[in-house]
Amino acid sequence: MDNFRLLIEQHMDVVFFTYGLAFFALGLAILVQPKEESRYEISQLAGWLASFGLVHGTLEWLSLWKIIHGDSAVLSLLNIVFLLVSYVFLFEFGRRLTRSILDKIPSIPNLVKRMLGAPIYGVVALAFLFELLTVPDRMLAMTIATRYFLGCIGSFLTGIGFLLSINKKSSMYIEKSVFSWSTKYFVLATAAFFFYGVLSCFVAYPANIVSGSVFNDQWFLEKFHFPVQMFRAASAVLAAIAIGNILRLFHMEVREKLLSSLKSAKEAEAKLRISAHAFDVQEGILITDTNNVIVRVNRAFTHITGYTTEDVMDKNPRILSSGRQNTSFYAAMWESINTNGAWKGEVWNQKKNGEYYLEDLTVSAVKDTHANVTHYVGILTDITMNRAAADKIEHQAFYDTLTDLPNRLMLRDRLTPALALSQRNNHNGALLFIDLDNFKTLNDTLGHDIGDLLLQQVAERLVACVREGDTVARLGGDEFVIMLEDLSEHANEAIVQIEVIGNKVLGVFSQSFKLTTHNYHCTPSIGITLFKGQNLTIDELLKQADIAMYQAKASGRNAMCFFDPQMQTNITNRVALEKDLKLALAENQFMLYYQPQVLHSQKIIGAEALIRWHHPQRGLVPPVDFIPLAEETGLILPIGQWVLETACAQIKSWEDNEHTRHLQIAVNVSARQFHQTDFVEQVSHILSHNDINPANLKLELTESLVLGDINNTILKMRKLREIGIRFSMDDFGTGYSSLSSLKKLPINQLKIDQSFIRDITSDHDDAIIVQTIIAMATSLGMEVIAEGVETEEQRAFLELLGCPAIQGYLFGRPMPIEQFEALLKKG
Repeated sequence: MDNFRLLIEQHMDVVFFTYGLAFFALGLAILVQPKEESRYEISQLAGWLASFGLVHGTLEWLSLWKIIHGDSAVLSLLNIVFLLVSYVFLFEFGRRLTRSILDKIPSIPNLVKRMLGAPIYGVVALAFLFELLTVPDRMLAMTIATRYFLGCIGSFLTGIGFLLSINKKSSMYIEKSVFSWSTKYFVLATAAFFFYGVLSCFVAYPANIVSGSVFNDQWFLEKFHFPVQMFRAASAVLAAIAIGNILRLFHMEVREKLLSSLKSAKEAEAKLRISAHAFDVQEGILITDTNNVIVRVNRAFTHITGYTTEDVMDKNPRILSSGRQNTSFYAAMWESINTNGAWKGEVWNQKKNGEYYLEDLTVSAVKDTHANVTHYVGILTDITMNRAAADKIEHQAFYDTLTDLPNRLMLRDRLTPALALSQRNNHNGALLFIDLDNFKTLNDTLGHDIGDLLLQQVAERLVACVREGDTVARLGGDEFVIMLEDLSEHANEAIVQIEVIGNKVLGVFSQSFKLTTHNYHCTPSIGITLFKGQNLTIDELLKQADIAMYQAKASGRNAMCFFDPQMQTNITNRVALEKDLKLALAENQFMLYYQPQVLHSQKIIGAEALIRWHHPQRGLVPPVDFIPLAEETGLILPIGQWVLETACAQIKSWEDNEHTRHLQIAVNVSARQFHQTDFVEQVSHILSHNDINPANLKLELTESLVLGDINNTILKMRKLREIGIRFSMDDFGTGYSSLSSLKKLPINQLKIDQSFIRDITSDHDDAIIVQTIIAMATSLGMEVIAEGVETEEQRAFLELLGCPAIQGYLFGRPMPIEQFEALLKKG
């Protein structure tokens, strides 16, 4: 019975030794935390040692089971298997430990290292054979001292393993490691083993030595053995419970990890399916290794480039190169990839069929966990059509659709850097504003399609006149602008350079334009302004060139004119005058002045109504300053109507007086006013509204007005004559009236222009012309009157020639109605 008990205790002590060894190794593995490569080897060795301890301790439990319950074939087989496995772990631990030690000595060749490691293998093999062949009761030969010594070592190894495992750093690792689920049971098991070892080493073993009896010590058995064994048994029970829980939780953890692995495998499979789907997107994907060799492409890549997968595998991506990018472009691209890990841009490449295409390309470097590049991924999209569409939209936005010249927007875009450049290099530049003379007439007579054809040919000729780098733009309509850059820094020399190009332009216009079946002669008016980085806006420069162009038109057309600051002053004054002119009518600033028309007896037979403008700031503004502006702006229409209405109201006021009811008022009618389609209706309405004698209203028309559209003029004049209105041809002799025209016109009176009266007494030609006009009027049954009579000699000569009525300063200047009526009262 004692031998049976001792045999069990010996097996238990070996169990505690091997488990203690295992706990020590586990604690060491937890402590080193193999997050770094240098510690991985230590952790691996500790793992092999812990595996040996756990398996060999389990082998001793099987031996105890055999002792208590008897042997069986299954137990014997399990015993051999666990023995084999434990020594395999011991074998691997020894092999790795030996190789690790030998690897630290670089001077030893690999062959020698293998030879030095061989004895370890032999020792382990012999130990396995010894264990296998020895009798099952071999443990009886062990002494109590050996048994307690093994228990002591096991308990201290367990304690050390416990201390290692509860290290602050390692305890943090425990919470994140596979051991997190068994921490409390691990602590309980190590405490139990430690308590058992203390009892074995410091109580049981010393007591046996003191008693002097090794196998049959009655004193020890009576005094200490029972309580010691009870405590040891309790410790063993606690250790067994802890180990059981560890195994149970380990089983649960393994099961959970298996389920997690299955879930991870399914998720990985799903991710692979998603990746495979994502790989076949509309964007082309190209993957190369670090040697820039293609390892994979997707279907979109083959669709974009025309190359099959077999065509490009193991090839360099340069097979797509179009040659449009130079080596510096690719150097910059790879510098960005190596520095930033990626590059994005546009690249012209070539398809398999030789067609060039523009691709939007993104290249990214793929790195492993050690930040080493493993692959490069290129994602590309064919944007050739998009770019073509964008270029077309941009071209339409910045170029004229008819002539394909830069439009106003593009001209402004080019002017901005041109101004800055002229300021930097101190060189002059220039704008030439070109307007086609009488272009509207061409459009109105031959049609807009012919006008468009002319504009296209003009654009071609203008481009041929300038230097490379200069800009020819069409602003719209028949307006073109030439921008000259990099002219001489000296203004005089720059002007000479500009004149050369300006004369070229005038020269190419001297040749006729072939417009389908028409040969058309067109002339330009050119306005020029210089710039040299001055503080002027683009709008101000264009305005200056425009002003100079209008000055060229005013000078007779088919000319070029440089901008003068005085032009700007005149334009500014003109704009202000136009603004004031619009207010003048609304604020009743206009007045009619009357200049007497008399016979040689100085009897007043009528008056010419002349408009005057009393400006609140400018004072009296003469007609010569505002009538041309009113004609140009169209304000002459409301002003002319006001003059007619005022004159007719004055005629009405004179009808009540027998001394004035016979007076005629002559009113000047402008061409623009007369050619209104409803002019006859307007006059008729004014007459009926004032209820006056139409014969007292005389309309003065110029020769140019009458002869401009003679048929329409005659028609309107006849309608007005039917009403009773009289007509006078103003400034007669200055135009090109013919006798045949005069015969057709229902004219009542000819007014001899003052230019012939001025020198009538000293210039024989003027006297002959006046005499001829008087004779012609008499022969045609027309009245005649001379204007501009300022001297008695002129009056007497006219009387001698037979001119009955006269008008001029000799008899009175134009005067307000109050002064005129006072003159009438004098008689």
